[in-house]
Amino acid sequence: MASVLPHSGAGISVGEFAEVINGLGVGIVTLDAARKFLARALQTNAANAPALQALINEALHEGQLGPEEHDALTHDISRWNDEDPPTESAENTVTQWDTDENTVPRAGAVSDPDAPGPETAPLYPGAVLRNRFVLQSRVKTSHMSEVFKAIDRRRQEAGDPAPWVAVKLVSPDAQPRSTALNALQQEAALAQRLNHPNIVRVLDFDRDNEHAFITMEWLEGESLADRLAGQRTQPLSAEEALCIVAAIGKALAFAHGQGIAHADVKPGNIFLVAGAEPRLLDFGVARVAGENDEASE
Repeated sequence: MASVLPHSGAGISVGEFAEVINGLGVGIVTLDAARKFLARALQTNAANAPALQALINEALHEGQLGPEEHDALTHDISRWNDEDPPTESAENTVTQWDTDENTVPRAGAVSDPDAPGPETAPLYPGAVLRNRFVLQSRVKTSHMSEVFKAIDRRRQEAGDPAPWVAVKLVSPDAQPRSTALNALQQEAALAQRLNHPNIVRVLDFDRDNEHAFITMEWLEGESLADRLAGQRTQPLSAEEALCIVAAIGKALAFAHGQGIAHADVKPGNIFLVAGAEPRLLDFGVARVAGENDEASE
């Protein structure tokens, strides 16, 4: 792939982006990587936007792109056309994608790393937080946050056979951002007090420039919401349903014993772990006993 795709940091022509589209069509380029290449192509020459859009439309017509991929790339071009082009160089304003896994870009790179910009730039697989957590794939997105599977370099260097962690960040589209940030901080603070086998283990809260995030244990499996959606009209077996109820009941009883009410128990916040008991996720809107006593008097 490195011999075909444009080199990291270089400008991209319409013809070179056509090779990216070909790679996306045959599965050797991810959509996130294609979007990064598209951003570089637009920065190389914004006047190429119509030609790039025509290329994307043709790829959809020829069956190289699916509707979701086409819509995502079209959205990026539309957003670019609606905004003023950046005046800084691409190296200072955009996290560059590099096909060499040994030179992964650092997240949120700006000309002054101690002065975050007014808006939070989106992150993509390949970005690195705190020179430690290498984002691998986006696994969940909501209006408040997004979750990535990531490699913890320290674990990897120590020879850990499972160096994975989950990284949860405030969504770049979260409005108001302060509410999403407070929820993330609360989730980290409360969950770290809740050491229980049926509650997801939160490891740390940290920041990298404008990106606030928490790291959590990586769990293999699916949410109860995904399980129910996949089964459609087929109900859970009585045995599985009882297992889930018992596990989440134990998690809630433990949290209540610590004076914490989850306040958002739903299928999307219940995770069915492969080969282990279910876990309760997301204490971002939890209530702490005594916190609102004054307001209720």
